[in-house]
Amino acid sequence: MNNKEVVNKIYEAFRGRDINKMLPYITDDFTWHINGELCASNNKEAIKQIEDERAAGTPVIDVKNMISENDLVIAEGDCECEMKEHGLVQVHFCDVYRFENGKVKAIRAYVIGKK
Repeated sequence: MNNKEVVNKIYEAFRGRDINKMLPYITDDFTWHINGELCASNNKEAIKQIEDERAAGTPVIDVKNMISENDLVIAEGDCECEMKEHGLVQVHFCDVYRFENGKVKAIRAYVIGKK
């Protein structure tokens, strides 16, 4: 499976709110930053907790473009989801995935609210 296919599997996991399907594709020392803030680090359970705490509904994720080179995949698109604290949230995103030995080591997500 190539890196783009791995990223697509991760988006499928998010779409289905089944983070367990994401776990085989990330390293044990995985980190996830959203807009520069560390959200999860070195703990796959923390990833599950983030999703459980924030999302109230199933996200609609529309990946518009995906570029892969060496150990990086960059995906940009739109997402909307019902959130527990903020109601319906609609955003544009750009996610940068860094791979190590065929697994995602880090995600840096840049998210901007739609106007």
